[in-house]
This record gives sequence, C-alpha cells and structure tokens, in this order.
Amino acid sequence: MLKKHPLSYYLSGVAVTALFVYAFGVFVSTQSKITKQKNELQKIKEQIELVEQQNDEYARILNTEDEDEYMFRMAVEKLGYAYPNETRFYPRIK
Repeated sequence: MLKKHPLSYYLSGVAVTALFVYAFGVFVSTQSKITKQKNELQKIKEQIELVEQQNDEYARILNTEDEDEYMFRMAVEKLGYAYPNETRFYPRIK
C-alpha cells in the first residue's frame, strides 16, 4: 500500500479551492450579465410600449374623418406653414 505524500493533500486542497473560487467568479459574472440584460429588456419593452402608443394614435388619426384637419394642423404647428399673404405672430417666451 502506497502512502500519500502530505504535499499531495496540500495540492489537492489548493486545486479544490481554486475550482470553487473559479466557479464562484463565473456565477457572479453570469448574475451580473443577467441583471444587465434584464435592464436592457425593460428599456426595450418601454420603447415598444411608446411606439405602440404612437402607432395607436396614428391609426386613430387615419381612421377619423378629419384627416385633412389633422394634416393642416401639423403643417401649421410642426412645419410652420402658412397661407400666402398670411402673417403669423408668435409670442416671445422669456
């Protein structure tokens, strides 16, 4: 029967400890990645909800009978259009 050398006990203890430290590091790293991806997923879901709300608003506008009124209002408000010979006055905001 062979006797194990005390150095082999020490080396196997170091190897097991190193394995546990490595496994713990991988676990922490994985949890960090999962948390980061969950946050990104939440942001994407919020963006999807915002876009769906915008789409619903556009669909509502397209389905209404006053599409011309909407187009006129957007031309005036967003693009600054006006009729020929029309002068628009805007208040100064301080």
